[in-house]
Amino acid sequence: MSLTPSEFDIWRMVEVEAESQSRLLTDTEEEYEFLERYIDSGKPSYPAGEHHFLIRTSFRYHAPTPPEYAGRFKEPMSHVQGLYGSVAPQTTFYEVAYHWLRERVHLPSPTQTPEPRTLFSVSFHDNVAYDIGDEPNVARLMSRQDYSASWQFVRSHPEVRSIIYPSCRCPDRGRNVFTRDIGTLGRTPKDLVNFNLILRAGEKSCYVVHQSHDSRWPSLEILWATVA
Repeated sequence: MSLTPSEFDIWRMVEVEAESQSRLLTDTEEEYEFLERYIDSGKPSYPAGEHHFLIRTSFRYHAPTPPEYAGRFKEPMSHVQGLYGSVAPQTTFYEVAYHWLRERVHLPSPTQTPEPRTLFSVSFHDNVAYDIGDEPNVARLMSRQDYSASWQFVRSHPEVRSIIYPSCRCPDRGRNVFTRDIGTLGRTPKDLVNFNLILRAGEKSCYVVHQSHDSRWPSLEILWATVA
């Protein structure tokens, strides 16, 4: 494990802001805004500060972490909260495809309807980020199915604020970041780009397509067998 002064942009993909399911259920802007406020009122409040809600959202849910929201560095029932991101958009696509397909490949009649998502970047800066890429047990830390070693790492290093780690989903093992300190992140998201995720049930794959078919963002098919 090495201490690494780090400053770069990281990427995340989220449910598209402008085309939420709430908008599809309402006829007017007033109805949409009312429904969104009603839904949001039942969620925990955002943490104080000036960060955009796309960034603050990852820090709004109160600990302890319910088992269904656990992650590689967020152990069930722990008090760890934080934001995951990837150094390259391609890595983000593979990470998102895993979680998205996991919820759909087992369904007997999954929908083929395109599901919109927004990709965005945010600046990241941490003078004491921990890069675990050269850890002797990195293979265990990056296990695809067993997160116990990653949880043990966090318990053993409570001083760690940000972790840089190789993806176990992306074929080129691009770098990911987990930070538990919103202060390491820029306040405003950048480079917002809209995509559609399309399920190909027969192939058990996720098709990532730019909504305007921009040639700068070629379509990508990600097989469940690649990321599972």
